[in-house]
Amino acid sequence: MIKLIHIITDTNIGGAGVWVLNFLKAFDREKYEVLVALPTKSLLIPKIEELGIRACEIPDIADKSFSKEGIKEFIKLFKREKPDIVHCHASLSARIASKMLGIKTVNTRHCLEERKSGLKKIIYSLVNNSLSDIVIGVSKATCENLLADGTNKKKIRLIYNGVNPLEKHDKNQIKKEFGIDEDNIVVGIVARLEEVKNHELFFRAGKILLEKYDNVTLFVAGEGTQKEKLQKLCDELSISDRTIFCGYQKDVSRIMNIIDINCLTSHKEALSLSLIEGMTLGKACVSTKSGGPCEVIKDGETGLLADSNAEDFARKASYYIDNPSEREKAGEKGRERSDRIFSINKMTEALDKVYEELIKRR
Repeated sequence: MIKLIHIITDTNIGGAGVWVLNFLKAFDREKYEVLVALPTKSLLIPKIEELGIRACEIPDIADKSFSKEGIKEFIKLFKREKPDIVHCHASLSARIASKMLGIKTVNTRHCLEERKSGLKKIIYSLVNNSLSDIVIGVSKATCENLLADGTNKKKIRLIYNGVNPLEKHDKNQIKKEFGIDEDNIVVGIVARLEEVKNHELFFRAGKILLEKYDNVTLFVAGEGTQKEKLQKLCDELSISDRTIFCGYQKDVSRIMNIIDINCLTSHKEALSLSLIEGMTLGKACVSTKSGGPCEVIKDGETGLLADSNAEDFARKASYYIDNPSEREKAGEKGRERSDRIFSINKMTEALDKVYEELIKRR
């Protein structure tokens, strides 16, 4: 068997964490022995263990890519476990340790980073090219981002994130739990409450919608550092009484079932799992043109791409409110697109080719 260690330094569950969980549900257990190294007390640990996968808790790596102590801990782990391949999700400490021990290393970039220039770009390109045998971008936008930062084109592989189709639930029952009328149209966003997700745009567009329609509810799923600020914004916009903050949801499928128009307002986004997950349930999307979403959404077919201003975003959402048959048609085409391009099987098949390539190089 091929022994594979995935490294993730997040303590909370973000896009990279969901990626890891999706992979763990689908990889070939007869071909690979997999364990995951992650920070002590990470929220991912119980979810990983529920899947029957070993979770190795590592000190001094929580929410940071680099630390000297982290390098030492990873060296100890790799010497003990003797992996064939180390697959990092941004951890520089793990990549350094893996390189020091001569282990084949994969690194996946899950985000769009600021473009680098000058000395910073030179240092970054040297580090990324020397410490990774293969670098995976989760979208074309991410691959272009890597190239712009000086990553060797020969090292880059495009592998779209894959998702498992979400389960269907009794939509009206869940609406009842949240005090939403059955005939209300739910305009929702599932995203961490962080600045990069640009929830302010969602609420300013939402105010326009709420002034226009009596049967619309704004629905926000997620937690983050911006929560208090955003709740205050809703008060200032006088939309709090028609806005629901439901917090972090363990089972996102229940929430996605009640959303009629699945929104994303990010300043920049590598791909967007929440859009793809919504598509598996036939949800029409409205998103800013923020990178990866332009690859997820086929504009005018599976959803609509909006400019980053409240008026245009509200206009695009209004189209789906006013035209329910078009909303349904977009959702169905989105479901077909997610099955064709963003399935978990396609992702694991592509990863298998990467791992096989590295094994052959030994």
